[in-house]
Amino acid sequence: MVKEGGRYRDMDQEGKLQDVKEVFALGNLQDKQELVGRTDDLYGLLVHSTSNVGDDIQSLAAMHFLPRVDVLIDRDATRLYKSPRPVKVIMNGWFTHKPENWPPSEAIKPLFISFHLTPNVVEQILTKEGIAYLRRFAPIGTRDRFTQRVLEEHGIEAYFSGCLTLTLGDIIRVPRIKGKVLIADLEPEAERHLPSTITNQALRITNSLIPNLDSTLNKLSGYASYRIVKQLVRSFLPKKARENLDYRLRSTFVRHLSVQHRLAVAMARLFAIASSEAVITSRLHVALPALGFGIPVLFVHKDLSDPRFEGLLPLLHHYDIISFAKEVKNIDWTQLRNPRPEAVNQLRKQLIANIQRFLALDQSRLA
Repeated sequence: MVKEGGRYRDMDQEGKLQDVKEVFALGNLQDKQELVGRTDDLYGLLVHSTSNVGDDIQSLAAMHFLPRVDVLIDRDATRLYKSPRPVKVIMNGWFTHKPENWPPSEAIKPLFISFHLTPNVVEQILTKEGIAYLRRFAPIGTRDRFTQRVLEEHGIEAYFSGCLTLTLGDIIRVPRIKGKVLIADLEPEAERHLPSTITNQALRITNSLIPNLDSTLNKLSGYASYRIVKQLVRSFLPKKARENLDYRLRSTFVRHLSVQHRLAVAMARLFAIASSEAVITSRLHVALPALGFGIPVLFVHKDLSDPRFEGLLPLLHHYDIISFAKEVKNIDWTQLRNPRPEAVNQLRKQLIANIQRFLALDQSRLA
């Protein structure tokens, strides 16, 4: 895979996955002391320690705009980052498992775009210090209308940018496999309503790096005895240890994975999506890349009122479990189309233009 003018030249899947480390230069990142004498712009990439491949897809979405990656920065530890020189960072994605590490370091020169603030950390992020920080870098491009509204209520200029993964169609172009339907982490109670002509031939993927553990935890959460034991364990832990208990457990199991490995897995997921004729999923970061590739997508989720989805649902066919059960029999699988491709393309163009301005790149490189 070769980067040419902001794009990646098409090759076969095996070749692309083999070349991820070389193309992104992640194996030869500069030592911080070696950055001291540099006079050119430095570029940083947010990386993650979660079990969610969707986070790594966010990294790839930002990475393809960068001329190179000089440093890797943990999304949940941006305040702890230190550098002798400012580093430009695209601050996209979900924030954050560790609000105590906010606001980010002064060494980071951020572009806030496709930024989501999870509801349970709003008070910890939007302190007097946090508000002043975001105002410095406004307007803030938000991934969803919920985040836009919360920021504006705190006097922070914001706009709805949509998700950076809507631009992924610019870097991965593969033929669609005739008849291929992709099912990704679909709720079991939704999948049972699909016709057998779909389920018998569908390709299934997961956005979990540890699917066996996730599956076990999800099954256990359905048992009252497990919930009681879990609550009992929490009662003996200090407050800080109780927070994000499931996140901490999952992170322990993926800590050994290299960034290169995580990005290769994410790239493989994107190939699976891009080569499909239709996608059915409960995962936002399968649905949105599918929109970016122009792949018809059915998004089925038990809670469509989740703040993460606000403003994004009109872009795709969306159902809760009950409505999907009622309407799936009326779906014409040969005529699937996304409802608002023009709106998706407009968001994509706006995302690209804003990032180009931030990076001060020639407009022709990423157009």
